[in-house]
Amino acid sequence: MHLRVRSGDWLHDGVQRPGVYLDMETMCADLGAYLKRLTSALRRDSRLARQVEQQGKRLDQRYMVSIKAESLATWQRFLKDRHVWLQR
Repeated sequence: MHLRVRSGDWLHDGVQRPGVYLDMETMCADLGAYLKRLTSALRRDSRLARQVEQQGKRLDQRYMVSIKAESLATWQRFLKDRHVWLQR
């Protein structure tokens, strides 16, 4: 499981608080291993490869979102002033 509850001084004020911890290193390693297995399966099975491609196209058509330039600028301004605390 890559998501855990951990305590830490997340606000750097000397107070330990519970927080959600996402272990990106193990998550990326597991994802990489899965993608290698998937790639091998797709290379071996052309029918599976066609099914995955067709499903991907359907999902792309259904969920593709286009953003307007002003929306992007708004998000960039919003995120610019926010801080992300990372703890290893």
